[in-house]
Amino acid sequence: MGYNVSGQLGDGSDENRRVPVEIVSSGVLSASAGQSHSLILKDDSSVWGMGENLLGQLSLSGKMQRNQPVEIFGSGYKGIAAGSKHSLFLDKEGALWAAGSNGYGQLGSRVGASSDVAVELLSGGVVSVSAGLRHNLILDENGACWSNGFNSYGQLGLGDLQNRSDPVIIPGDLKMSFVEAGYEASFMLAENGSAWGCLLYTSDA
Repeated sequence: MGYNVSGQLGDGSDENRRVPVEIVSSGVLSASAGQSHSLILKDDSSVWGMGENLLGQLSLSGKMQRNQPVEIFGSGYKGIAAGSKHSLFLDKEGALWAAGSNGYGQLGSRVGASSDVAVELLSGGVVSVSAGLRHNLILDENGACWSNGFNSYGQLGLGDLQNRSDPVIIPGDLKMSFVEAGYEASFMLAENGSAWGCLLYTSDA
């Protein structure tokens, strides 16, 4: 429900909705909503997308928006995350893939300003991901948290304000169990139950 000008609700229209509308009747494992696009992961490990595709965020050729769910990958995936104008896809082997806008390095250093073909961001060991407005958080199998993308507010947790194209491990001694990338902030939950946040960085911190 809500804003639907790009078809991101996937109901076959571009009309805003004030009440929930069924999009897929069964088999959905998880979903993620970006600014104007949405992703669905099904229990058969397939990935579907709908909404805006101007920058390739659906990882579908052409820039045409989709008003209904369209299959992106037929099988082999266990995680998804929709950022503002980019998408992350985590495959069953632990490799992380990204598509869409790369204006701040969200897709890594091996592509240009955008890509409608998913490119590999990390080759393995990833267990979960979260996409913020223009940055990513990545949790690996060892409990380490990685980050990349936009960093003007210190949301990458690296002690500076420099953007990163390639994922970098956030320094720390604790093992993390959960990551969540917000609008321009980041949060992590450690195995010991403590919570950590990456917000505005200042030289006095």
